Amino acid sequence: MKVNVRHIAALNYLFIRLLGRIFLAPSKCSRALNEMTGAQKRILFFLDMEGPQRMSGIARLMGVSLPAATIVVDKLVAARLVKRSADPADRRVVRIALTRKGKKVINELKKFHEDRFREILKKLTAEEQVELITAFERIYDLLSRIDKR
Repeated sequence: MKVNVRHIAALNYLFIRLLGRIFLAPSKCSRALNEMTGAQKRILFFLDMEGPQRMSGIARLMGVSLPAATIVVDKLVAARLVKRSADPADRRVVRIALTRKGKKVINELKKFHEDRFREILKKLTAEEQVELITAFERIYDLLSRIDKR
């Protein structure tokens, strides 16, 4: 299917503005969390949702080469947020998993998101809250269909 260039520009513009409205508000997160890169946070969320992963899975998630993903994971290991361990099924395979400290950071980030959404929802009427949630559900459903094609 042909893609309209104006649609791409519109989506990009709206996406950046949407994320800015939600997550670029003054943050009450810890300094460590505020200093993490987006790639590091994505890896932590991925490990939280999917459990321990091979480096190849992490590289695929990030859309980068294995060496590039390894550099990001090395920083997470140094910060004691993730750990490397041998896969019990194949000792040659290294799995990356969250540490207790990594789980604590993820929980802090989830709480920040929840607090931010709470602030937003408090400013909306009940009908507007439902409208916002419905819009997010619709976006999620549309994007999920892409994965099935």
